[in-house]
Order: sequence, then C-alpha cells, then structure tokens
Amino acid sequence: RVEGAGENVVAMLGLDDQLKSSFKRMARMLHPDKTHSLSEEEKKRCADALAAVHKAKTAFDSFVKRVLDVPEMPTPIKNECLCWDYGNRTYEIQWDVPDVPPEAFRDPDRYEISVPYQWSRNREACDFQVVETIAAGKTMLFVFREAHAPYAQAMQLADQEQARILPIYIHAVNRLGKSIPLIAEVAWHAPYVPPPPLPSYQQPAPYNYAGSGGYNR
Repeated sequence: RVEGAGENVVAMLGLDDQLKSSFKRMARMLHPDKTHSLSEEEKKRCADALAAVHKAKTAFDSFVKRVLDVPEMPTPIKNECLCWDYGNRTYEIQWDVPDVPPEAFRDPDRYEISVPYQWSRNREACDFQVVETIAAGKTMLFVFREAHAPYAQAMQLADQEQARILPIYIHAVNRLGKSIPLIAEVAWHAPYVPPPPLPSYQQPAPYNYAGSGGYNR
C-alpha cells in the first residue's frame, strides 16, 4: 500500500511514528538495565528478543528509506587495522558518498558511528548506540581506537563473547532521517586472552596465646 501511494506516501507514513514508538518501548523493556535481576537464562532470552526487535526495525527502516529522500548508504573504500596490540587496537575506516542528483536533496549533513553494547545468545551484536557524530564531507576517514573509552567498552564486550568480528554501523544522516547503515566489520587478529587474576590478599598468620610467654606465632 505504501509503495503504491505515489505523492501521498509521506502522509501514509503516520504508521512510521507508531512503529517507532513500539520499537522504542520494546527495546526499553528488553534493555539490560531492565533485566539485570533476571536469571542468566532469562537474560539470554531477553537478549535474543532484543536482537529480533532490532532486526525488525532495520527491515522496516530499509523500506521507509526507499520512499523518502534520506541519504544513500555510504560507499566503503577502506577498512584497515593499524595496530593489533591488545589495549591499543586501532582501525582506520574510510568511505565515500554516492553521487545523487542535486534535486534529490539527499546529501548527508553528518555521519553517526554506532557500536553494539550487547550480544545475543547466538553471538549476534545488538543494542547499537551512537558513540560519535562526524560532520559530512565527500570522502570520510574515521579512526576507531581502543584507547577511546566508548570504543574500548564495546570491544571488551565483544572480547568477552569471544566474537571474532565487531560490526560498526555508519549512518549518513540528513533532516529527513538516516541512510541504510554501512557495516564496517572490524576483525580481531587473535582470540581474547583474559588478563591474569589479581593476587589474593594474604591474611597474617594468627597469633596464639602461649601462657606467660605472651603471644607467639
């Protein structure tokens, strides 16, 4: 119905607002902050449900973006690792903007970089959150550094899940909305090796009372 609506397509997209509200409500209900008191099994079920909600929202957004003048998906140019050292992993991601007719008003105003902060039981990334916004240009270059706290947290969560790939979403954004995301897959060079545990505190040996001799060890 929406695809055949012609000039009335924007008016018919009142459904868009209703669905967005529903997606947000379900995402809030299933967010880890709301499920921390549940059992581990229930938490995993909630994570799976949250991943399904995000998939459904992505599918709907992809449809809407075919009928509105949102920016085109960025075109990938380069995704290169500059440093493999754990604690200082660094990746360089570069993309371009597809040429569109000027009358389309589809030029992006900015780019939003999003990373996942949760993983489902099937090790699917979910709960993507915007960690950085970049002003638009023709050819864009972004450096993803583990030394930057928001990125480090997402990378460490991926490490804990033993994920070999961390997806990074790059949206082109204008006043009408976001593009379909360019997904830059950042790959780990080696499996995660957890740091050694801290030494336990050594309690002093107890003192024993030895009669008139006083306290002896």
